[in-house]
Amino acid sequence: MFAALVHVGLVIGLAAITATPPAAAPAGDKPEGKMAITDKPLTVKIEPSEQLRLDLAAAVKPAAKVSIRLTLHGVVPPERRDLTEGIRVFLNKDDATRTTPIDDPHYVSSIVFAATNERDPKGFHMDLTRTMAELTRQGKLDLAKPLRITLIGVPAEGLKDLPPGFSVPVAKVSIAADAIRK
Repeated sequence: MFAALVHVGLVIGLAAITATPPAAAPAGDKPEGKMAITDKPLTVKIEPSEQLRLDLAAAVKPAAKVSIRLTLHGVVPPERRDLTEGIRVFLNKDDATRTTPIDDPHYVSSIVFAATNERDPKGFHMDLTRTMAELTRQGKLDLAKPLRITLIGVPAEGLKDLPPGFSVPVAKVSIAADAIRK
């Protein structure tokens, strides 16, 4: 399905971002505070513009012509990648923990970092459409409310905890709509 996505010129309806703890930012700008995934989950609240709300509503309908993309900008990989499985991403599940299963309807995707020592910031794109459609089908998504993205660090298999000092900075989180070309 990704192959069929075509980015619509400029990002449609780039949302204002508020991190937990709240630090509001104008639409499209970096949040004022620093965000990082640590041994505690990071939840980012996104207040969509009116146009993006329309696109979100269109994306959850059958035979949608719009796809919704979540982008994590400026993600700095952890120092000890061998001690982490990666980062799990959930939509509107503030109580998600590292034991929340990936078959939970709020689960979006996971980030797994390459086994290198490079620590340059990276961008990650994820398709929110499937998760939004499932939550809508189950009556668990209210598009009139802000979207909440929860990011959780997960220790490597066989380990109980993340390494001491675990921190994965995130510069910005955005949601945008893409047209689907058939």
